[in-house]
Amino acid sequence: MKSPIVKFHKNEDKFDKEQYEKVKGNYLNLVKEIDHYQQAKFAQWNSGIMEEAMKFLKEKILIKTG
Repeated sequence: MKSPIVKFHKNEDKFDKEQYEKVKGNYLNLVKEIDHYQQAKFAQWNSGIMEEAMKFLKEKILIKTG
């Protein structure tokens, strides 16, 4: 996610100041939203996976049949 803003920053002089700041702000907001989304999804997965893992750990692996 850092690569596009670095390229954009290198060409800062090609844009007018107001437009540059607006695009930069929008990009940074997008990156923050994506980061929050990823953190929320990870936290959701993390809590769910622990419950699933504990459930499977309590099950017997070998069972007698027949």
